[in-house]
Amino acid sequence: MHFQPQLNLKTNRLESAEVLVRWQHPEQGLLMPGLFFDDIDALNLFSELDNYILEKTCQTMQKWYQTYQRRVPLAINITAVEFQAPNFISNIQRLLVKYQIPPIYLEFEVTENVVITDIELVMKTMVVLQNMGIKVSIDDFGTGYSSLAYLRRLPIDKIKIDRSFIQDVASNDSDLTIVKTMVELSHGLGKRVLAEGVESKEQLQLLRNIGCDAVQGYFVSKPISEQAFTKYLIRK
Repeated sequence: MHFQPQLNLKTNRLESAEVLVRWQHPEQGLLMPGLFFDDIDALNLFSELDNYILEKTCQTMQKWYQTYQRRVPLAINITAVEFQAPNFISNIQRLLVKYQIPPIYLEFEVTENVVITDIELVMKTMVVLQNMGIKVSIDDFGTGYSSLAYLRRLPIDKIKIDRSFIQDVASNDSDLTIVKTMVELSHGLGKRVLAEGVESKEQLQLLRNIGCDAVQGYFVSKPISEQAFTKYLIRK
């Protein structure tokens, strides 16, 4: 697992981190998901992978608290297969108890594609998770065709604006208008907004100026190993 820090633009402090999976291949080195997710899919192992990441994340959070007396909210990407599994909720409850983790430190990120597979079932699951105290966010927002249609209906806490809109936000007026509208719309619906793919100080400052709540991207930090991430946990 690697971790990409998410920066709160209001406090200028670490807000949380996204959990990302990498494969330390014995011959090819560190592989990105794009190089092995097709194989996971072909083998029908996404449920096993999701469960492994969930367990490992909770285990890591417990270890950090025991070692550094710090808790950092962690966001995990969940596939449609796992999000709709009959035992998904009970598995989460089991992990929270097993590793003694307050639910507010866990966040699930789902893409628009996950939502539209079965919107009624997904909404019910989201409501249960929120009632437990777990946060739910929409990842890669703006890339689907039905974003606005379901945004007002979904019980979500945060919207993550896709990097494709952020890439030229400082130089393209159309992208700036779109991002600004997304922020205003989301805030009007009571949702927080995080921008992905922030790679320059100019982008960060512009996003801060238009009221974006948080950012992640290479300008803040690339995804880093657990060992490297622990520098954020050591109190100064």
